[in-house]
Amino acid sequence: IRATVPRTEAEIAVDVDRTITPPSAHEGQEVQVKYTITNSGTVALTDISIVENESINSKAQTIDKQLDPGAKIELTYKATMGKKDLTSSANITYKAVGTDKKESYTVDEKTIPFAQADLSADLSSDVKGVISGGTVKLTLELKNKGSVDMTDLRVSDPILGDVFTNQMVEAGKTLTLEKEITLTETADYQFTIQAIDSTGTEITALTNQLSL
Repeated sequence: IRATVPRTEAEIAVDVDRTITPPSAHEGQEVQVKYTITNSGTVALTDISIVENESINSKAQTIDKQLDPGAKIELTYKATMGKKDLTSSANITYKAVGTDKKESYTVDEKTIPFAQADLSADLSSDVKGVISGGTVKLTLELKNKGSVDMTDLRVSDPILGDVFTNQMVEAGKTLTLEKEITLTETADYQFTIQAIDSTGTEITALTNQLSL
């Protein structure tokens, strides 16, 4: 009986995927760094170890089980944001089964920014008053002086109800919105602004009170 047995070179390789949630965070907010390590080679791997940046975790993590070709493992780190940026990077070492040679894989540095929310809101009008039934133009100026974008921005008022919806103001930018209203009696207006920043945190701000 004859048969052909093909010769295959042993390939030692891994693929590493890193996911950071959220991409930026406020002081005291938890950050998760998740690694998915896949054996993309043709031989089983063992003695897998990963060392993260010390701002995330200073201890080496060792994976005890053997990683067969095509298999994957997941490892999650948790860190708490302080008053400065966090940095994620990793060095992964491993061996092919049957060898003593240590292989390595480096995950590039990634900065996790310290998120600072600072939204100011100023409400003004083109006139101080009109006769009953006259129109007044209200101007809302929103200044995002923080380091994170704000989306899903909604503006409401106890008298007018929803004034603006689905707005966005980027970090370091100013958004100006105008609303024309009909004035039938003397009233006080004060807008409430609600938004979601890029960390997923809801931000609330109030304008000054405007009497017309």
